[in-house]
Amino acid sequence: MNKYWQIFKINFKENLQSYVNTILSIVSFCIIIYIFVNLWGYIYTNGTPVINGYTYANMLWYLISAEIICYCSSGRYVVRGINNDVKTGKVAYTLNKPYNYYIYAVVSDMGEIIFKYIFIILAGLLMGLVFVGLPTFSLVMVLPIIFAFFLSSLMSSLLFAIVGLLAFWIEDATPFYWLVSKFFLILGIIFPPEFFPSWVQPIIIYSPVYSIYSGTSKLVANFSWELYANVTISQIVYIIIFALLGLWVLSKAVKKVNINGG
Repeated sequence: MNKYWQIFKINFKENLQSYVNTILSIVSFCIIIYIFVNLWGYIYTNGTPVINGYTYANMLWYLISAEIICYCSSGRYVVRGINNDVKTGKVAYTLNKPYNYYIYAVVSDMGEIIFKYIFIILAGLLMGLVFVGLPTFSLVMVLPIIFAFFLSSLMSSLLFAIVGLLAFWIEDATPFYWLVSKFFLILGIIFPPEFFPSWVQPIIIYSPVYSIYSGTSKLVANFSWELYANVTISQIVYIIIFALLGLWVLSKAVKKVNINGG
C-alpha cells in the first residue's frame, strides 16, 4: 500500500511545477462559470423563481459543482498516459514493476485530481459567493460533501482507466474517451436529471453519470441526508464494479502483451 501512496505523492508534487497549466485551468473555469451565470440569469429573468425544482441559486451551485468535478476528474490524464505507454512500448517495462498497472494508473490520476481540487474548488466558491452567495447547507454537511467529491473522482479515474486500457487492443483509446466524456457532459453536467424527459431520468439516476456528476452536484445545490445516502451507496457500488472490471481487463491486456511477445 505504501508504494501506491508514494506514487500518489510523486504525481501530486509533479503538478506543483505546472503552475502555468493550473492558472490557465482556473481562468478557463471562471470563464465557463461566468457564461453559465449570464445564460441562466437570462432564463430566470422571465419571472419564474423555480424551474423544475431549482432556484437560480440552486442551479448555479449545481453547475459550479459539476464543472469542478469535470475540470478535476476529466479522465484525460489517465487515458493519455496509458495511450503513451502503449505507443512507446513503455508499458512492457511498467508491467514488470512490483505493482498493479491499473491501480498505478488510477493512483497517478488521483494525484493530479487532488492537486487540481485545491485551486478549482476555491475558484468555484469565489464565483458562487460573488453571484449568488453561500449554498444552503450547514458546516456539518461540508465533510460529507467533500467525501462525495472524492468518491466521484475515484469512480471517474477507475472508469477512464478502463477506457485507457482499451489502447492495448486499438493503440489509441482517445475516441472512446471522447464518447464517454461527451455522454457525461450532456447527461450530467449541463443539466440536472430533472430537466430531462421523465423516461430518461431513471436511466440517468441509475447510471454512472449520476454517481459522478449529477448526484454529487445536487448535494451542494440542495443537500439532504437521504440524497447523500443514495449517492454514496451508488458511488461505492460503482467503485467496486469498476475496480473489478478494470483488474479483469488488465489481466486480458497482459495476456495479449505476452502472446505478442511484449
